[in-house]
Amino acid sequence: MTIGEKIADLRRENKMTQRDLAEIINVSDKVISKWETGRTLPDVEAMLRLSKTFNVSISDLFECIEKTDTQKAEEYNEERIWQYKKYSIIACFLFVLSQIFLWMNAVEWTHYTDIRDTIKFILFFLTIVFSSTSVIIELIQYVRLKTYAKGKYYQIEYNRILRKYSLIYIGIVISSVLIIVVSYFWFIFIY
Repeated sequence: MTIGEKIADLRRENKMTQRDLAEIINVSDKVISKWETGRTLPDVEAMLRLSKTFNVSISDLFECIEKTDTQKAEEYNEERIWQYKKYSIIACFLFVLSQIFLWMNAVEWTHYTDIRDTIKFILFFLTIVFSSTSVIIELIQYVRLKTYAKGKYYQIEYNRILRKYSLIYIGIVISSVLIIVVSYFWFIFIY
């Protein structure tokens, strides 16, 4: 008996719907459906919750996993991960570039007095465009991967990547803003 068949049998024995079981173990009913049809496998944490819910030993459930054709479980999608990493790096670069434009805007353009206001406007416009684009790219890519990973067999691995690169992005945003603020106060009060 496969793990999907075992879960379906235990669920029916306990007179539960997929939605009932999903609420008890804190997943969506679609995830339960994927487990029962063999499209995905429950992770260890889900297996523990299933064991407690149905009052069966964890070893009984793991024996069923051994009998399950794991080829049906979705493969870890390296392409999606690479795409997220690539766009996250681009978002970081764009944000840093926007901060450089903002810093350049603070510089006095003494040699270009006739076009100084135009240069400052262009730099400010580029700051807004690049920083907004950066945030939009990061948010879109984050939501795409988070949505894709939901209910997947490797969801924990996908979430680890999301957490890591999101923290890098947030760190770059915070450090860039701090550098600009410190530079600004340096020019005003000390220089």
